[in-house]
Amino acid sequence: MTRPPGGYRDLIRAYEVRVDGARAARVKRDGRVEIVVPAGQHDVRAVIDGFGSPTLRVDVPAGGNVELTVQPGGGPVSAAWQLRRRDTYLSLTTSDPSATVVPVPPFRPGRGQLIAMALLAAIAFTGIYFFFRGIGDLQHGGSHSAGLEFLVLGLACYLGALGVSRRLRRRRRRDRTEA
Repeated sequence: MTRPPGGYRDLIRAYEVRVDGARAARVKRDGRVEIVVPAGQHDVRAVIDGFGSPTLRVDVPAGGNVELTVQPGGGPVSAAWQLRRRDTYLSLTTSDPSATVVPVPPFRPGRGQLIAMALLAAIAFTGIYFFFRGIGDLQHGGSHSAGLEFLVLGLACYLGALGVSRRLRRRRRRDRTEA
């Protein structure tokens, strides 16, 4: 598998390569890795932070190899739109004409995940409000202690939102591996 040079997206980050759902290698920009697998059909996908390429089903001949290329699925501007789907952020291509794309079911959050996402948004916006209120109090001659309290409260909300976000990512990762 190769990852060509060029482009600014994911410039210093490596892509994780999964073969049949298991982590097989990491490929850096302008890098090349060789993954040894037994002959037969294998599902290959490249991911970064849970987002990645479509899964390709490739047929590896006995004693042969299949060349794959992974690269960003677009430029920095298109990245925001590609985060809506799990399988468009990266592009995984091969010269093998028998390779087929395996359909990926869309992410459908459960009731608990929707509640957690709403809680995350509420905590984040509350933290932003308190943070800027604290800065305003400190800049405009308000109570120094009140300004510091608002800053601390804003940072606490931000750290709470990070905790909820991490918990959501772990749950999504666990749900994907069980599926």
